[in-house]
Amino acid sequence: MAAPAETPLRPTGLSESPNRRVALPEVDASNDSEYCLVAHEGTWQQIRLREDSLLWEWPGVYEYLVGDLLGGDAARTICALLKDQIEGAGAQVERLRVLNMGAGNGWVGGELADIGAGWIFGVDRYPVAAAAAERDNPGVYDEYMVMDLRRLSEAQRDRLMHFDFSCLACVEPLGTDEPAPSAFTEAFNVLAPDGWLAFHVPEEALQGERDSRFARLIRQMVESGAISLLAQERYRHRYTTQGDPLVHVAFIGRKQRDFDPSEKRSPPRNRGREPGLLSAL
Repeated sequence: MAAPAETPLRPTGLSESPNRRVALPEVDASNDSEYCLVAHEGTWQQIRLREDSLLWEWPGVYEYLVGDLLGGDAARTICALLKDQIEGAGAQVERLRVLNMGAGNGWVGGELADIGAGWIFGVDRYPVAAAAAERDNPGVYDEYMVMDLRRLSEAQRDRLMHFDFSCLACVEPLGTDEPAPSAFTEAFNVLAPDGWLAFHVPEEALQGERDSRFARLIRQMVESGAISLLAQERYRHRYTTQGDPLVHVAFIGRKQRDFDPSEKRSPPRNRGREPGLLSAL
């Protein structure tokens, strides 16, 4: 597994997105919160990188911030790895029916379309994200729904089951927060048996350097036999606003069965996975 580039990044000063000026804060070792500054109506507006839906309101700002200023490459990296695994298994990417969890403004959906995914369904809990997807990436999604996967109604769950998804893509290019375990479990359980999975976990969470409910969930799902992992790739997810590389691990797997969060763990099973593939977990 190739190591990602570790070249330090220090974007400074003002930069131009296609539509407005964007700036990163000066380095402040005493402040570990991440934010950027966006020019709006003659003033600088401070935007938190953690769950601030304002990022979707300005065309081009999100992609410029993540891709140009912060060097993010998660969407392309993970979708390319997914395509390699599907084609390596002799399957057809164009037959995928993808549930794109946390779809945002459609950046990941666009990458899924670029690798040839045949049908893409976006889900996000922010209405402003759905509006941004229609504005920034029209035609990428065959359907897009605003719903909170953590709190699905029976009617919403039944509707998702109707689509017979064959792939779940959970990719957050900004990577400011991990998906809620309850949301990922709901999305996983509407996936058809043997469906493909594409997701990522911060390396520091896999190494136990910080507590991560999502990493614990993935470990439990793998050990219980609900997920069979096929491939992993360590990559530079992006840089922090202070110029430090954030390294994540991309995983591609397949669903073996539904998962009940209340079930007890069972001993790890060897389902023909490559030796050492679960070492990070």
